[in-house]
Amino acid sequence: MRPPKNPSPRIKLWASGAAAIVVLVLVASVTAFKRFEPRRALVEPGDVETYRTDVGAFRRIPLDDGSTVELNTNTAVRIDMTKARREVTLLQGEAHFEIEGAATRPFIVHAGHTTVRALGTAFDVRMYDTSRAAVLVSKGRVAVSTARPKTGLFDVASASTANESVVSAGEHAFDNAGHVTIYSVARGDILTRQAWRHGSIIFMDRPLREVIAELNRYNEKQMKIVDPSIANVRFSGQLTLRGTDRFLVVLAKSHGILAREIAGRDDVIELRRGDDEP
Repeated sequence: MRPPKNPSPRIKLWASGAAAIVVLVLVASVTAFKRFEPRRALVEPGDVETYRTDVGAFRRIPLDDGSTVELNTNTAVRIDMTKARREVTLLQGEAHFEIEGAATRPFIVHAGHTTVRALGTAFDVRMYDTSRAAVLVSKGRVAVSTARPKTGLFDVASASTANESVVSAGEHAFDNAGHVTIYSVARGDILTRQAWRHGSIIFMDRPLREVIAELNRYNEKQMKIVDPSIANVRFSGQLTLRGTDRFLVVLAKSHGILAREIAGRDDVIELRRGDDEP
């Protein structure tokens, strides 16, 4: 799709006397984001456990070797620990991994057709579906291999026959149905993408359609753009993960975008320009 001929309108808040975007901090109650769930015993060799988070929740799981797994919203993982090997299967969602322990005890993460082998590192894995996953490395290196999905009755998907790509700190790998693309990510962008680990989410000059899609991951009540003219409005700000109400106030005050709940439905909020209000 071609970009519009005229620049999209932008939502900006300016600091007093300074031509710079102010990062919005929208305050919500501490309980709005479940930063930690009750601490459990360490996952030890011989354990095979499945862990989940609800929409808007966060969970930190300590492993016996000093490694940790942090689960983002609506995420599920299965952890299989043995004395010789550590394996995590990301069933859905997104997780952050801080890896410790001996290299002789491999740490493997599976996300659909994507396999990530840690090489002493910290990284995120986000699973979009069984054939698409993203890996963001913030420290050390990982080796990413992929198996292309089966396309016919006699096709066999096997990561062991696929080439392995090394992804280093400051790099992002995206596996799209067996095709892996790696590109560099600035340190500031890594911190922005991992802000969920601290209960917030940061947007830098993003179109409203992307902002809404991301915020909907953290809220049961879903926002929906019904006025196409606002889809490309640009937004920059820092929000609490479940601070939808305050976010809607900012939209209304800064650009006249109004929210309307649907009669008989309490799980959808429609967004449109104020002058289009029926």
